[in-house]
Amino acid sequence: MAAKGVEHMNKRYQEAFDLIKYVFKIDELYDDQMKLIKAFCNDQNIFFNAPTGYGKSIVFQSLPWVYDILQEQTIGISTLIVILPLKTLREDQCNHMKEIGISSIALYSESSSNATTASDCEYENILKNVREGEYSLVFAFPECLLGKKAWRNILCSEEFRDHCIGVAYDGAHIIAQW
Repeated sequence: MAAKGVEHMNKRYQEAFDLIKYVFKIDELYDDQMKLIKAFCNDQNIFFNAPTGYGKSIVFQSLPWVYDILQEQTIGISTLIVILPLKTLREDQCNHMKEIGISSIALYSESSSNATTASDCEYENILKNVREGEYSLVFAFPECLLGKKAWRNILCSEEFRDHCIGVAYDGAHIIAQW
């Protein structure tokens, strides 16, 4: 009986990995990328250190969809928060995700996302959409999420936590002191 469960899970992983390759237009995933994705989906903390251009970002960018496939739920249900300290990286990654069909938003401050200013109505809509899980990836910097009461409330809300599968930190190399 357990063998059938493992076989079923392996098929789900293969389905997820095939989707990642298709969406990201790559021929193969590296073994360590697949190993890290599996470890994360098995509730393990992961750390990935590799050279520029190796494909580190694909690991965290694909996690919400992989998780959805493994849970046999509609793709786009799960959300991953991605902490990126550099604004240009947030913009580039968010825009790239949108181009390939992965719903995402880049947060900058209390009143903006992917723009320099937003009206109060737009800001409230952004808060609502993040809380309700409208985005697979939420790109932000720590001060945005922790420095504003509205964002702390979202992070603590049961509604958001129901679909938030984790937090990724991209750019640890630019932190001067831990």
